[in-house]
Amino acid sequence: MTPIESRTQDINQATVPLRAGIVVTSIERTVDGRRAGCWLADIAYPWRALRRNGWDVEFICPRVGRAVLGGVDRSDPAQRAFLNDSVARQRFARATAPDLEKATDFSLVYFSGGVGALEELPDSQSLTSFTQGAAQGGAVLAATGHGAAGLIRVNDRHGISVLNGRRVTTSPLAEDREMELPNPATDLTHALSKAGASVIFGDPFHPHVVVDGPLVTGQNPASSMVLAAAILSVTTAVTATGGPSSVDETSASSTRRWCGPPLWPRGTEC
Repeated sequence: MTPIESRTQDINQATVPLRAGIVVTSIERTVDGRRAGCWLADIAYPWRALRRNGWDVEFICPRVGRAVLGGVDRSDPAQRAFLNDSVARQRFARATAPDLEKATDFSLVYFSGGVGALEELPDSQSLTSFTQGAAQGGAVLAATGHGAAGLIRVNDRHGISVLNGRRVTTSPLAEDREMELPNPATDLTHALSKAGASVIFGDPFHPHVVVDGPLVTGQNPASSMVLAAAILSVTTAVTATGGPSSVDETSASSTRRWCGPPLWPRGTEC
């Protein structure tokens, strides 16, 4: 399959910059006491790619100002850059609620991952309504890992799931087992399939991204760099032509195998 490559065409900035919403969880710990939050890699790469291409990026959280990080790898330049970016830190800290934003102002809604996403995103009616409004207005939807849970209840303007007939990827059971999670991957995969999606996986803990029309999904934090490039490619095509319609899948050999399960219990640092 053709590798997804980052497109460097300038986005039309003659008017108002395109807006993107990066959805993050507010769950700091799961019901069984595990550390939750989002992986910084999930948000650092899309943030950097979008900002470099002129986008206005907001963080969106079911609870205002309660966004939580669950894993940080300071050896990663993109994550260090995010932590050193005062605008990024401020926007993350003051993450807005979906019902405070006008959905049709957004050209992209991206759901970051983390186990907290499983507990929170599908049950947030305000987030589902926001995402639905954005999608029905033509926005690209994207997710990584467990963030795909945020897409489960989203319908198009005809009342059909945005996942129906689409190919997607998400966190596989092999990864969740190594993380010693209680079966969320099985439940999430079932929910995505029930909504009409075909769920496909790459090698555990390695980059894997699937693009199907205006839907972009990544398997895990290791996919974040490829995912960011795919998001730029798809949003450029959609805003320019109203496309695309083809399916593209990328599984890259990993030069960044994400910090992974053994380090998870240490908390915010990997």
